[in-house]
Amino acid sequence: MDIDISCMTWLPIICGQLRRLFVPKHTISHLLLLPDDIIINIFSRLDAECAFQCLRLCRSLSTILSSPYFLSVHCFQSAPSLLVQCFEWQPMLDKSSVYGRDVVLHCIGESENTVALRVKFKSSYVWPEFDSRPLLVGSYNGLLLFINHSLFHSAFFIWNPLTQEQVTLIAPEPVYNVCGFYFHPPTREYRVLYMRYRSSDSDFYVLSLGANLLREIPNCSRVPCTRRPPVILNGALHWTVSENLSNTVCHTSSSSLCTNLILVFKIESEVFSSIPHPEIEKCSSKRHCHMHLLELEGKLGLCDVTLPTDFHVWVLQEKHVWVKMHKISTKSVVPKQFHYFDSNLTPALEALYIHNDELLLKSHYRRLYSYHLKRKTFRAIDTSCFGWKILTSTIVHFNSMASLHTDEIIFLDNLELQEL
Repeated sequence: MDIDISCMTWLPIICGQLRRLFVPKHTISHLLLLPDDIIINIFSRLDAECAFQCLRLCRSLSTILSSPYFLSVHCFQSAPSLLVQCFEWQPMLDKSSVYGRDVVLHCIGESENTVALRVKFKSSYVWPEFDSRPLLVGSYNGLLLFINHSLFHSAFFIWNPLTQEQVTLIAPEPVYNVCGFYFHPPTREYRVLYMRYRSSDSDFYVLSLGANLLREIPNCSRVPCTRRPPVILNGALHWTVSENLSNTVCHTSSSSLCTNLILVFKIESEVFSSIPHPEIEKCSSKRHCHMHLLELEGKLGLCDVTLPTDFHVWVLQEKHVWVKMHKISTKSVVPKQFHYFDSNLTPALEALYIHNDELLLKSHYRRLYSYHLKRKTFRAIDTSCFGWKILTSTIVHFNSMASLHTDEIIFLDNLELQEL
């Protein structure tokens, strides 16, 4: 991983000081003398790269820094970075070997400097003869999710760019897709939510990575939109529902399409439910395609791009009440030729993340913008290093030391389906 870790110059010094502070002389096996909450408070302020190096100080410290609670606290306090995956306009022959595919990601940090991350996904079971490239689709707890569909398989890769841990999941048919993955607190393991497309509906399965068990999830008749990663918030995964396009006008008071547009999956109980979107005049299925979700300061937010020049941000309050928080005019950043452009597929702008009162936006014109919610001003983020390449995937990411604790390669067709 091509990253210049600035803390490495002083890491040996702090390691020595911490060892003398935590471990008495001539006693290597002693537990740390400070309470766990103080240790977590100290180490959660370090960069993930530095905290990862500190795992080698002693076994007790390694146990604390590897705990789900520390990883959660550390992610919450960490500054986000932006990972961008670019593809050429014209498909190029992949020169990687049939046993692996090289993937390059561009990491944009707080200073907006761009650094390249490189990884080779190795698997002799999934690569077809023609060009096939893993696509970045999500990030959770420092773990990146990639998908790669071929004529015969669906391959999914989970990779931690900090620890370099890599897990390959292989589904027996290309009709499988990953809706999301999450940490399951009762069993203290990571799990993957799969969807298997059928002609009339879809089946859902949960893969337990710790126990390598596959279980079907019943009673879900709606399909989540996987064009964006789910918003994981308050112990649940959230998506908008993927529906066939139509021009039928719907109203929140009567239409099942509006009252069930947001699909919710509870992590602990692993049960699906749904909630309505905000009450909007002249709503339609086509307009639903211009809605997407994001997290807003610990609450679920919904962005509605009513026109290419208008951007509305709603926040879900208690008792499923939606409140409009921001109305943003995007005329200054959307080219004039698109002001009256009506797309059925993607909105002119998509919101990615809010940090320090700045809303990060992506346009499908290969541009990134930061909008200051208080000053109401736009600022373009430098993407000149990408040239004319397409910003295929743009994902908000937090570095973490999270580990999946599972096999390197898992074949779904080799797993026994657990009874309900």
